[in-house]
Amino acid sequence: MDLFIILCLLFVDEGFSGTTQDVCPGQPVTIRKVTNYYDLFFEPRGSSGPERHVANRTHILLPSYQFKDGDVLIPEVTQQHAGYYFWSTPTTLVSRSQSVEVYVKACAKEREAYYGNEFILEVPKKASILEFTTEQSTDRRVLWSRINTDNKRGARGTVTGDRWKAAKITYPDDGRYTFRKENGVEVSSTNLYVRENLEYYDVRDVSYLESKPLVPMNEAEVTFIDSSQMEYLLFYRGSQLDRAFQMFQDRLRLQPSPSGQLELSIMGLKSSDVGRFEVKDRKGLALVIWLSERVDMTVPIAAGVVGGLVILTLIICCCVMRSRKKRDAAPVASPPPEYQPPIHQHRDAAPDASPPPVYQPPVYVHDPVVIYAPGCPPQPQPAASAGGGGGGGIHPAPSAPPDPGTQYGGQGDFS
Repeated sequence: MDLFIILCLLFVDEGFSGTTQDVCPGQPVTIRKVTNYYDLFFEPRGSSGPERHVANRTHILLPSYQFKDGDVLIPEVTQQHAGYYFWSTPTTLVSRSQSVEVYVKACAKEREAYYGNEFILEVPKKASILEFTTEQSTDRRVLWSRINTDNKRGARGTVTGDRWKAAKITYPDDGRYTFRKENGVEVSSTNLYVRENLEYYDVRDVSYLESKPLVPMNEAEVTFIDSSQMEYLLFYRGSQLDRAFQMFQDRLRLQPSPSGQLELSIMGLKSSDVGRFEVKDRKGLALVIWLSERVDMTVPIAAGVVGGLVILTLIICCCVMRSRKKRDAAPVASPPPEYQPPIHQHRDAAPDASPPPVYQPPVYVHDPVVIYAPGCPPQPQPAASAGGGGGGGIHPAPSAPPDPGTQYGGQGDFS
């Protein structure tokens, strides 16, 4: 027997080395079957008791579990299913090497509601009850039941169609709202956070202020904070203090409503009332009334527009004067030269010829007219020298015309 226990302990792995599944309430979870392991055990989170035998090879041993394709399925997870699941074989104790941790996380939506306003929730079709809990207490209040519509013990709000509505929310309504099925499985949940209500007034627009913060007279505290952040307590749990009369005379009224709640009113609002009024109940700040005074910006805006136009006019005048001075000081431009048409030269360029020289117009020299008489033939002109290049040279003009000899004077000269 002792040997059997020792062998069993050798096969036990006390360390957790499995996987973790994070799921929202109401969702399904599948615990996969491990080869060569037959029994499934469950250890609740935070429990120091023995493991619970969930299933063996052929049967489910605990409710809310079922087989599916050889695996173990939890169709709708609740907080009762949170913990560790271990597989084992007939020859060993519980083995933690092939384990699954199921962690049921909080999947509630976050909502805010202003003090004294209404709060609305959509009712799921699968829901049968609406449950309310707070962080300070484990008590559960049923606010609405689909079966017991005449619930008077914890009823809060009304259901119209598929909407649940609660009017005049206060700090005691701060908490968690959970819709559940008839078997207790969570369908949806919402965390509500109640914050102070805000009211804004301008003393230039209104002369009379009235507010109903929904705070019982025996719990109400009213404080005025002026524009310099000085605080003055005016009302404390059913009693109006002398400070209220000293500051506001008979313009401020703090009186109970027919239901016993505080009603605040101020008549003849003026600039000295600028600041804020804070109304508190026993839980905290319920209402803040802001009083401000709008500054008349008509005159500053008009003055700014006129000043801008004057400055713009001065800038334009300066630019015009500078432009005229530059124009008068500029030199007079000479007329453009007469247009000369281009001279085109046609050449037969060789493939490898160098660029043509700059064109020089030819110079034409006319031979002088020789006047001669009969019997005196003209003298022949000397030929151009062979070293003068390829073409004919330019014939220079003689310095003096040749002697033509005896001029032909007519028939009388031959006599």
